Amino acid sequence: MALHKCPECRHKISQNAMICPHCGFSFETASLEKYKQTLEQRRLHNQQINKKSAKLQFIWLIIFSLFIALAGYFTS
Repeated sequence: MALHKCPECRHKISQNAMICPHCGFSFETASLEKYKQTLEQRRLHNQQINKKSAKLQFIWLIIFSLFIALAGYFTS
């Protein structure tokens, strides 16, 4: 009997199971397609958040660099 992980709860279950006994995730084709669409939406959302975070970090880097440059200029 082969085992695989449930994509929802990550518990190991039988490949013959149609429903996860731990979380109730259905392994029917329609449910799997819906789950794949949800994962793609999450991936795109996380990608947008990462882009915003990178921009914010870059802005803070510029501000910090300007502060250090000005502090060095005025102390010498």
